[in-house]
Amino acid sequence: MNSDELPMITLADASHLASVALDELVAELLRSKLHVPESFRDWVVDEGSMLVDVALERAFANERFVASLLVGEDTMIAMRRWVRHWVGPHIVTRFDALAIAFPEFQPLPRKARRPRG
Repeated sequence: MNSDELPMITLADASHLASVALDELVAELLRSKLHVPESFRDWVVDEGSMLVDVALERAFANERFVASLLVGEDTMIAMRRWVRHWVGPHIVTRFDALAIAFPEFQPLPRKARRPRG
């Protein structure tokens, strides 16, 4: 490969990495001290993996997404972040017990209104 050529990643490679990243995220949640509802596992199988597949397919059509996977030395780090970005909001809205594991998707607390004047 010439120094001016970018490394390549195929959709199949990215799909494999996304699947591994989702598995790792699920394993992390299962190992945590959080209460993981039984329905979470069903959600991952029935909806979560499909959600990741659809999001990846859409994102892969964008050159900037592909470039984001190839920044730095470890493509897996980037894919873990993307998978978390795709599934995190869905987990937070469906599984209250797991929401604490995704602080970036928690609604911001409302500040007490101060009187003007």
